[in-house]
Amino acid sequence: MKLVQFIFINQFGLLCRALLHTSTQATETAERNKTKKPEDDFSTQPYVHQLAAKCRWTLKMPGNRTEDGVPLPLEFSDTLAERICQDLNCGRAHNVEKTTLPPNSSCYHGCLYQNLLLQNCSETVEMRCSVTTKVVCGHQSLRLSGDTDRCAGRVEVWKNGKWGTVCDDSWDLRDADVVCAQLGCGKALRVTGQGGLFPPGRGPVHLDELNCTGNEENLWACPGVQKESDCGHKEDAGVVCSGSLTFSATTAGVTVVTTALTTPSSPAAVPSPELLSIMVLSLAVLVLFILNMVLCLLYRRRHG
Repeated sequence: MKLVQFIFINQFGLLCRALLHTSTQATETAERNKTKKPEDDFSTQPYVHQLAAKCRWTLKMPGNRTEDGVPLPLEFSDTLAERICQDLNCGRAHNVEKTTLPPNSSCYHGCLYQNLLLQNCSETVEMRCSVTTKVVCGHQSLRLSGDTDRCAGRVEVWKNGKWGTVCDDSWDLRDADVVCAQLGCGKALRVTGQGGLFPPGRGPVHLDELNCTGNEENLWACPGVQKESDCGHKEDAGVVCSGSLTFSATTAGVTVVTTALTTPSSPAAVPSPELLSIMVLSLAVLVLFILNMVLCLLYRRRHG
């Protein structure tokens, strides 16, 4: 036991000296960085600021001016919204929210858009200026139809100015999880397809044979067929999310029964005191080994 205490004390002393040297170097680096001039190319340029999702964004000013709007000529702001959505690989602009400024307002003119920045802008007085507050690109537009429940229904996505459906081929809970998360409706409890809960839709079938992991931002980010589909509307995909007020009670009841049937009746075994002691000692040896490796690397970097 005394040997273990000696090893711990020795390693703690070495670690303190290493941390002291590292802290001193970090302080010196910070002092040097204070003397550097900030980059001028991003200090005044408006930039694209994403709003909780890649395909939902607005324009902002950098630094302490982030609350300021970015006034632009009316026609340029519409064209810019389309280009930014396409550059983000988010389809075309679906919904553009903006505020029109009074005549003879000051706004940015002659801007060059590149890499999500507006560069080389000049301020002029224009008759028609607007401030873009939020843009939702097509790939972020999603809705559930066929029922009054916001979190249950037939899945519909927006593309090229039209709402369309999703085919139920390969449609499963992982695909549906993306839909529920995007709508703020929790997790998917049930998927539906041909002969399901919701009536068939109309218009094009935009997506088919999706293979999502469940973590994508939207269905367009999932592997699948995004062109012409051989599905008919009798195969439209649907979902019931955990946030559903109409359908979740029945689905939740099934989940509870399943959980009760699969729960083991006997409690898990508790390890003995001897086994706990061995585990603690093994963990201490592992920590000492890792600590020695770190100290060796620090020493070689400083004296190598």
